Amino acid sequence: MTVNYNEFEVLVPVTRKQSKQVISIFENGDFVINAELAKALKTNRFEIRIKPDCSRILLIPDGKILIDVGKNNRTKNYAIIEKLTKQKVKFPIYYVGCLDENQNWIGDLVTKNPNKHAGKVIK
Repeated sequence: MTVNYNEFEVLVPVTRKQSKQVISIFENGDFVINAELAKALKTNRFEIRIKPDCSRILLIPDGKILIDVGKNNRTKNYAIIEKLTKQKVKFPIYYVGCLDENQNWIGDLVTKNPNKHAGKVIK
């Protein structure tokens, strides 16, 4: 039997699952971007926009009203806590997403941290 090796893909050794880009928001006001997201954004200053129903969030690195995130990828943001509380979410809450074509980050609200276990998207 003849085998055409070009029909096969080479699997590279990967010992860990790729981390998703995640924002974690805690009841005490902590707004945390994970290392994967910090790497993708390449900045610790960005504008935060959120949909009125809190289902999606947008981080804009070259926005007008910039928020500084510390070297530990954390900041306090009580405005988002107020908005999420009005939506009756159970903290902590997470946003999972990726960069769009304009290099802005867009994330969807989920109830579980996907880097720990599967989360369910809230619609």
